[in-house]
Amino acid sequence: MKILILHGIDAVEGMRRTSLHHAFFLPRHAPEHDYWLHAASSPVTDTLLREDFDAIIIETTFLCWRWGRPAELYAEVVKRKYDFLRDSKAVKIAFPQDDFDHSGVLDAWLSDWNVDVVYTPCYVDRETLYPRTSQQAEIRFGHTGFVEPEDLAIVARFALPWRERRIDVGYRGKRQPIWFGRFGLLKAEFADNFVAAADGTGLMLDISNELKDTFYGDYWLRFLGQCRFVLGCETGGSVLDRYGDIRERCDAYIAKHPDAGFDEIEAACFPGLDRAVPVKAISPRLFEAAAAGCAQILAPGDYSGILEPWEHYLPLEPDMSNLGDILDAMRDEGKMAAMIKASRDALLFDPRLTYGAYTTDVLEAVTSRRPGLRIPEPMETVDALLRLALQTGERWSAAWPRWWQSR
Repeated sequence: MKILILHGIDAVEGMRRTSLHHAFFLPRHAPEHDYWLHAASSPVTDTLLREDFDAIIIETTFLCWRWGRPAELYAEVVKRKYDFLRDSKAVKIAFPQDDFDHSGVLDAWLSDWNVDVVYTPCYVDRETLYPRTSQQAEIRFGHTGFVEPEDLAIVARFALPWRERRIDVGYRGKRQPIWFGRFGLLKAEFADNFVAAADGTGLMLDISNELKDTFYGDYWLRFLGQCRFVLGCETGGSVLDRYGDIRERCDAYIAKHPDAGFDEIEAACFPGLDRAVPVKAISPRLFEAAAAGCAQILAPGDYSGILEPWEHYLPLEPDMSNLGDILDAMRDEGKMAAMIKASRDALLFDPRLTYGAYTTDVLEAVTSRRPGLRIPEPMETVDALLRLALQTGERWSAAWPRWWQSR
């Protein structure tokens, strides 16, 4: 098959490993096909327009272009630039994430481009998010990412035995914008609240929400291999900003009132629009933490039905009201060993939760719509190019702490 992958990756050094895994899982796990890679910022050439593709993959990072500013200009330019998708006879498959952010723009793009299949981690809210696209396309449940087999080998090299790990609780995240709603703030607030509540406990913490502290490439897995426990929560948001209007209002208000808190901004910019039931999904970071043998301290949630509290993770309330119970459990090494094993079994060894299974599902979506396609013999997984991309990001990263560099 001839497959076009539309992505938005211009420079690999600033990309997270999970984003690179997700963007290029098809060429890696089904390398026998003929792949064409096209970045969103690149010109649409006559050569590209002349090609007759069997499938077109509209990847997550490509769809991130709907967030460009000014919103109206970016939405129109991208839609016009890639209007050839509308008339293409290829099977078109989209992989959106954070669907709630500019959901109206996303729904219009996918509907106007006559997309055939949408893999979304926000499957429960599919009818709300895709009122137009769902009328013509098949909506399937999709994950935000998995752990690749090579990641297991990497963390096996870097992960220290439990008692030798120097970090009791580790975390890296970023502060989500106000217009993601109160649920979007949970990632940062959960970490901040833990740091404050853990003061005086004697725990060695390495927790940050700052972009400058982000780890790239294998550095992230090395960091996890130093942590006994990691914090985490589901990813998502609780405000549906269909066309970026709420973001515009928030930006304008914050510019005039830089010290305003969430409640004030909400009242001024999106009163009554913060949903009680957020749009949420399980994060690929939970897979990575399981691979590194970390016990996970998570805000209670659904976790796509994969993880259960007290069996796979320690359920810490965001207000830290049950921190005492969590601290008691953390001291029980036998219980934590059993929990780590249960988490690894659930996240890493279910054959359905792999890029190999994802590849099979995506290719089935293509062949079922193009039954006359000639399918080549499968080839072994290829990872050399992806490894180079991850190492490039790692070499340009300045985030790794001095204590590791001196090892």
